[in-house]
Amino acid sequence: MTCFNSIARAIDNESYKQGIRACARDCLSMLNLADFVIGFFVVFGCLFLIGITRGKWVSQKVWVFLWLTFSILFAVFLCIAFVLEAAFSSFALGGSLGFVIAVAVHTTGHAIKEAKK
Repeated sequence: MTCFNSIARAIDNESYKQGIRACARDCLSMLNLADFVIGFFVVFGCLFLIGITRGKWVSQKVWVFLWLTFSILFAVFLCIAFVLEAAFSSFALGGSLGFVIAVAVHTTGHAIKEAKK
């Protein structure tokens, strides 16, 4: 349900306050979804740029350092999001999903290599 549907329903029912509250709730949930998706793409995109599986453009030592640094910074961000609760919660959840998927893709690469042996 979108914000506009909530307003239209409120006008039909002549309960403007209820419609405005529903509109605000719907808009907030859309913003939370947007924050979630943005968080996912930011974190997954950063890890993709670093290289989910080490690329040929960087040595293994540098690649491990980049992943470690990003992981520590992301952990600090999650702690801040936890303390500030609502301010960054959707972004942090989306970012967490992006991180988990990046690690899953990386681990899948190892599993495929092991299966071929």
